[in-house]
Amino acid sequence: MTPQSPEVSSLAMAMAASYGRLAGHDLVEGSNIAAAMYSSVDVLLCHDGSEDPRFVYANQVAQYVFERPWSEFVGMPSRLSAAVDVQAERGKLIAQATESGYVTGYSGIRVSSSGSKFRILDATLWRVTDEKGEVLGLACRIPRWEYEDV
Repeated sequence: MTPQSPEVSSLAMAMAASYGRLAGHDLVEGSNIAAAMYSSVDVLLCHDGSEDPRFVYANQVAQYVFERPWSEFVGMPSRLSAAVDVQAERGKLIAQATESGYVTGYSGIRVSSSGSKFRILDATLWRVTDEKGEVLGLACRIPRWEYEDV
């Protein structure tokens, strides 16, 4: 699966449609939603709904911020995006978003592949469903992040 594959394009459309239903406004603008999401200035991520969720989507900014190319990002357990000492907090957020369908205003610490920690700010998590209403996973939009001594 590559960022340009039909499966990823379909997932991107489901992410955008789910976000629009839950947030009440569009995730991105433009006629080519998949391309707009991949090149968005916001970090956009999605993991599947498995017991130990794995990333199934990471746009270009996510790959840059987390210092992971698509080939390393997709398939990686999403828990590895957070340092061990904040995984419990992250788990509570994931549970809340999974249950309610939508959580906004989250801030927390994440870690890149090099081990650099950074703070994500004002993140939104939402449940991604297909056109039949089946849950595909959980997505995240991170509009701001700060590299600092955290």
